Amino acid sequence: MNAADEFVRAQFARAKQLLKEGKIYDAYFEFGVGLHALQEATSPAHSGFQHWGDNVSATRVVGHVRQEMFYPGSNSNLQRVTNMFLAWFQKSNSPLPKTNLFKAIGHD
Repeated sequence: MNAADEFVRAQFARAKQLLKEGKIYDAYFEFGVGLHALQEATSPAHSGFQHWGDNVSATRVVGHVRQEMFYPGSNSNLQRVTNMFLAWFQKSNSPLPKTNLFKAIGHD
């Protein structure tokens, strides 16, 4: 979880810097890479940092995809996380919380 937190923070810092430089497309791309990691934590298929591995069976892949084939809704953890960090990225000059960003994320 700590490595994931560090990864997201680095992506968001890179994105904020690109935004300051006026590189809007690149800024949103880098932000999206970091945000995606946080969004994945809301998915039952990814919650709890499940081990995936290199030799995954077709059955496991199908089960994984099935868990992610629906939008959980506007009141979901997915949407809450998306809205919260997008608002921070677009409108805030405040630093991110010091606590691990993944600790407060529940799955849908």
